[in-house]
Amino acid sequence: EPGETLYSIGWLYGYDYRSIARWNGIAPPYALRPGQVLLVAPPSGKAAAPPKRKAAPPARHTAPVVGPVASASRQPPKPARPAVSTAPARRAPPPSATDEAGAYVQGVPRWRWPTRSHTVSRTFLPSDPARQGIDIAGRRGDPVYAAARGKVVYAGSGLARYGRLIIVKHNEKYLSAYAHNDKLLVEEGMLVKKGQRIAQLGRSGVRTPRLHFEIRYNGKPVDPLRYLPRH
Repeated sequence: EPGETLYSIGWLYGYDYRSIARWNGIAPPYALRPGQVLLVAPPSGKAAAPPKRKAAPPARHTAPVVGPVASASRQPPKPARPAVSTAPARRAPPPSATDEAGAYVQGVPRWRWPTRSHTVSRTFLPSDPARQGIDIAGRRGDPVYAAARGKVVYAGSGLARYGRLIIVKHNEKYLSAYAHNDKLLVEEGMLVKKGQRIAQLGRSGVRTPRLHFEIRYNGKPVDPLRYLPRH
């Protein structure tokens, strides 16, 4: 449909955008045209992901998992729920391998919370399509920030379950999404900095104001609380 991108289609069907591009013979920069017909599942006899893909690297900020896990091979065991604390986040040790701006550690973005609020109203549950990320409570009109620097690869309302949605590509492995916004402040193709205001928190597609926040690694959803700094 008009407005759809390879990133939004991959997000909807749960596949890495590169896999969908490969199945359909689409080369970077992955341009699509309205009316184009795409395979959105692996062709017969082909794998869904590139061969010999490495497992997801450890999260930059390791926070306890607070919801059920998909499997022991993908997620660590479930620890007890952490006590609520108002103390400031503990400073991580100096990274051993960063890029020139210190924004990444061994390919993993150095994430920040996408809102001022750190109140999680609904946690990650990989088996539930509606809980592929976390819901963060907030007030309508609150600022929504980019959780790490990257490029906006989708900004629109074409995915009904997400309302007004922004998808940011951080590198070849990591994407993040910000859903249910009232107003989008960025457009596709824009480069955004970590902490840059990109939207106004809202309730598009839901009854109460909230930010639905997702992180995906190689197209697959991961628990954002494993990556966001503790507070």
